[in-house]
Amino acid sequence: MDKDDIDFREWDSMYSKRQENCPFCNLNSNILTKNNAAITLEDKYPVTKYHTLVTPLRHVTSFFDLGTYEYNACIFLINDLKSIIIKNDRSVTGFNIGIK
Repeated sequence: MDKDDIDFREWDSMYSKRQENCPFCNLNSNILTKNNAAITLEDKYPVTKYHTLVTPLRHVTSFFDLGTYEYNACIFLINDLKSIIIKNDRSVTGFNIGIK
């Protein structure tokens, strides 16, 4: 039996809050993949061929401000992207992940 008494009803409203000057809150790019708490999109200014961004749906200042659920959602998408990239290009042997 789950005895957790945390009320998650507030979280729905957190996902609808947007910052006017935040490029991730006001996306004009194509979303590649998504789940309930995060999305992936192509970088507008890619450094490498498969440069992709993973961003949470909720506006936060830093990756380290994410809740566990959101953190896991981002990590899941990173692993999903890895599989997609390797499937499309077997020459890829490593990945760099930057976190802000």
